[in-house]
Amino acid sequence: MAKNHNRIDDWEDRARLYREWRYQVKHGTYVFDVDQVEWRSTGDGDLYPVAVIELTRPDDYVRCPEAYLKTVLTRYLSGNPQSVHLRGVAKALDVPLWVVVFESPLNRFWIYNADEDTRWWELNEAQYRRWLMEDCRSGKT
Repeated sequence: MAKNHNRIDDWEDRARLYREWRYQVKHGTYVFDVDQVEWRSTGDGDLYPVAVIELTRPDDYVRCPEAYLKTVLTRYLSGNPQSVHLRGVAKALDVPLWVVVFESPLNRFWIYNADEDTRWWELNEAQYRRWLMEDCRSGKT
């Protein structure tokens, strides 16, 4: 059955109910979500992946402190199952894996190339937008 219309202004997380249910299904299975796969077009309608992006943010009332960035980095470099599998997805797609921390409102971003174990890069919204459009595929900051 075809969709009646595209929900342009509807930002409801329509998969949330399923995800909450699926995380409860055990019996030797494992599931994790990939926050984003960034894609580009070849110009003739074909798409190809350019980056896997894992997103996180501090609580709304907290400015992003250095300690939060350190905690996030420890989680992704410690070999926890989610980080291992995210690296596997990025490797299978042959694209870089980025960890992105953002604040609400969306005016400050911190990006980390998980493949190169570099450092956090702090970007404002305009810089992040440019990086997302131009540089995330190359793995450079």
